[in-house]
Amino acid sequence: MKILLDTLKPYGFNERPLTETDFFNICEKENIEIIWSDKKYSFFFSALGERCIVLPKRLRGLKLLFAMYHELAHALLSPGNLIAVEWKDMHDERDEWQCDAMALIALMPVSKLRELAWLDGSRYGAKLFNDRCRLYFLFGV
Repeated sequence: MKILLDTLKPYGFNERPLTETDFFNICEKENIEIIWSDKKYSFFFSALGERCIVLPKRLRGLKLLFAMYHELAHALLSPGNLIAVEWKDMHDERDEWQCDAMALIALMPVSKLRELAWLDGSRYGAKLFNDRCRLYFLFGV
């Protein structure tokens, strides 16, 4: 996870909330293809030297941002040219936990937690905020 933290630091990771624009800029710099899908799930795959993140067209707001950064974490954690496929909530628990943690940090840096306490007023926003506070409490990041 430290490697991923270091990779994302130049993009403002854990210093300010990252946006959709940040996501697209990171993907462009890291040569990660984005594919929009009519399907329900987001996922990452890598094959033949290509890395792709597939995102559902129907996602919006916090759910989209969380999925973007979760899958980006998979992309940045996957080793080189090996074939890899990662579906949210359908793979190694440790990998999923790490990618969720990275997404939470991307959306809610420590320095902004008090300001973001309300997030968007939704139950999903409250869940993400509580998960982020737990991450900070347990690991100090």
